[in-house]
Amino acid sequence: MKNMISRRDFLKLASFLPLSYFSNPIEKLFNHESASDELPGVIVLVFDALSAKNMHLYGYPLQTMPNLEAFAEHKTVYHNHHSGGTFTIPGTASLLSGLYPWSHRALTLGAGGVAQKHVSHQIFSAFHDSHKSVGYSQNKYSDSFLYQFSKYVDMHISSSAFNYERRMLYNTPLFENDGQVAFSSLDDNIFKVGEGYDASLFFGPALRLLNLVRDTLNDRALKKDYPQGLPDCTEPFLLSDLVDDAIKTLGALEEPSLTYLHFHPPHHPYRPTAEYSGSLYSIYAPPEKPNHPLSSEQGSYVYMRRNRQAYDEYLLSWDAEVARLLDFLHTSGLLEKNFVVITTDHGEMFDRGEVGHFTRLMYAPLIHIPLIISSPGQNTREDVYAPTSAVDVLPSLARKILNFDPPWVEGVLLPSFGGVEDFNRSVYTIDAKQNAEFSPLETFSIALTKEGHRLIYYKYPNYEHFEFYSIEEDPEEVNDLYASKPSLAVQMQEEMLQKLDEVNQPFQ
Repeated sequence: MKNMISRRDFLKLASFLPLSYFSNPIEKLFNHESASDELPGVIVLVFDALSAKNMHLYGYPLQTMPNLEAFAEHKTVYHNHHSGGTFTIPGTASLLSGLYPWSHRALTLGAGGVAQKHVSHQIFSAFHDSHKSVGYSQNKYSDSFLYQFSKYVDMHISSSAFNYERRMLYNTPLFENDGQVAFSSLDDNIFKVGEGYDASLFFGPALRLLNLVRDTLNDRALKKDYPQGLPDCTEPFLLSDLVDDAIKTLGALEEPSLTYLHFHPPHHPYRPTAEYSGSLYSIYAPPEKPNHPLSSEQGSYVYMRRNRQAYDEYLLSWDAEVARLLDFLHTSGLLEKNFVVITTDHGEMFDRGEVGHFTRLMYAPLIHIPLIISSPGQNTREDVYAPTSAVDVLPSLARKILNFDPPWVEGVLLPSFGGVEDFNRSVYTIDAKQNAEFSPLETFSIALTKEGHRLIYYKYPNYEHFEFYSIEEDPEEVNDLYASKPSLAVQMQEEMLQKLDEVNQPFQ
């Protein structure tokens, strides 16, 4: 029959059915009595694991995201922007809360979210009385924050809603009020979607075998479009579907809304489309750097370069679809009525023996992230070069739109949002995944960026060391100046240690 619905279309439609189970009634989104049509809206687009160091806009020799760069030509571009953490949990929490990890305490993959006293200290609560809110995260770990902040999220879209297939259990109607607990106990314990051993000797291996069969069939069916396999975030998805469904979501918004869309690409696994697969082979040879003592992989230069190539090609593939999303923002008029924020939770690394971001290392590819902001009706370019941080986004939007200064934030106002360019400002990035969540920070990697320099402090049971780089003169961070004890390094070290004493006081 011509009008017979396909298996794929059925799965996609079915994935939207449980939306009402996850969130407050959808009607609230479109009948928010306290909303004011006079206020601009906010659209936050997070591209997971997007490193500024792999973007031509920020000096990379390859043009990996030409459409995003063209969009930025008439927007505000922050050139020295930094993440709060080096992987999803702390990085996302800092963006949403305006707090550094030492305060929000979402430090590890097994974290129960931000500390209880900060549950109401985040972007959704700040805009709750004036804006209807929509939250979607394709990444399961950042999706946990949407569950934690559910009181302030009017419409929480299932992380599986835009995927090609739905395989996770935690966001089914059965667990509508206990998504975080269900994920931890079922998907990441009995069925073990992460690393480690299953709690069940039968169910976990059986499910993975079933998924392996399904992946094989999907990869064969779509090999022409995705020769290296389908993109995957524990569930397979298509880049085109992801953008299609994001456009549908944005097209259904009423004014004013706060919309948070957290996309999985270009996060690993890097699965470029056929158009770009192999397109960058041997085009760029990055500088070779010695493996770091804290590198968990100790990968070879060839291994890191091969993964970098796949990542760059995946960026090209994602950018080709993002072009449609950006075009929709323009043609729909949303750019005239909304602040649009494009950023990420952390970067990605392909040197010093490491690939990815779940590492103890603390260098520019991980912590230097993009930030592009479009103000309503903006059509002129503005470039900001002073150091800024993910913790600055929330207070800047709140001040600009609501004339409200959240009293809990540790960020400051961004330049062009009421702030000034301060090149002497101290910006921190913290990784404490091996530290207990509610104890003083004792095991960590911390970077302090200030005055064109970066001080890194590694503190682990078998390795404690400071490194110091001039990131303006040595952007690849290969010449460690710490041994010569320059005066700025001593000053920044004293500042960092004093800050650590300060933030540890409540946990002593």
